[in-house]
Amino acid sequence: NQFSTSSSPAPTANASTPNSPEPQKITPRPSETPVAVYAAQRLDGYQTGRGVAYGIDPWTKQAALEGMIDPENIHFWDQCPYEITYTDCVKAIKRLGLQGYCRLIRAQAHTVANQFAEISVGLLHLDGNHSAEPTIRETREWFPKVAVGGFIVVDDIAWKEADVFTVRPAVEWMLERGCAIVDQSVRNCLVLEKRCE
Repeated sequence: NQFSTSSSPAPTANASTPNSPEPQKITPRPSETPVAVYAAQRLDGYQTGRGVAYGIDPWTKQAALEGMIDPENIHFWDQCPYEITYTDCVKAIKRLGLQGYCRLIRAQAHTVANQFAEISVGLLHLDGNHSAEPTIRETREWFPKVAVGGFIVVDDIAWKEADVFTVRPAVEWMLERGCAIVDQSVRNCLVLEKRCE
């Protein structure tokens, strides 16, 4: 699940179906944001008075369980009320008066990354499925979208599957490509700055 801001029109959740025409590229201004969000509580923090935050999440059990092998994680994600969470997110956007700032795209983040222009993202919040394959796939798809000087928030860096850290390899991959850790004051979270293309 991803979040992005742009002054462009929001794509629809079905914009990337296999037989649909090529979607129009979304080009956020450098001061705007893509990010990953699961629940609505996080959306109010992205209101900046300009641009649009795109919340990208399929809100489905199938997507949440992809690659999961740890029984405790499987149990947790198997019990989540995905439809209720999505509906609550939509309601929270309205309740907080953020309709002009927030657009939801109901899809897996890697399937809509091609709708966002290269180096157009000022803030990317990675907080999707934390299994190894989905994590690195979303990181590789979205990393080129982040502008030099942009920030990447990585959630749940201590996530484990079968006693193996699954998010840290994606962090290491970004560090190898010119990112620097600029904040780690929030437990289980890192903020990276992309310092070169």
